[in-house]
Amino acid sequence: MAELYEYSGYLTFTPLPDAKFQQARSLTAQASLDVDMGERWLEFEYSGRDANRQVLTLLRNLALLIGQAEGEIVCEIANEDGDPMFEFYTIKQCGLYVQKGHIVREQSKQQVLQSG
Repeated sequence: MAELYEYSGYLTFTPLPDAKFQQARSLTAQASLDVDMGERWLEFEYSGRDANRQVLTLLRNLALLIGQAEGEIVCEIANEDGDPMFEFYTIKQCGLYVQKGHIVREQSKQQVLQSG
């Protein structure tokens, strides 16, 4: 089974000049992904397979245009072992930065509620 990716996030940034805004709109249209964008914000949602990581290509290209943004895009990756992995994307210094994470579980403990 291939990994499933679920991206969602909201970014704000200083208003883009018209030429950069039009370039960004063109990139999002070409990607055929659910991106809602204004001249100073971007809202993004995607759920499905992303074997070629086309979403990251789009985000990297947008980072070059946006330069610096507040907020993050969160990616939850469901894999075969059942424990999801996470990637947190931010845009700064005209680049796309990632922080990776995973869930750490404690050992199972005695049943919390016991019938009386």
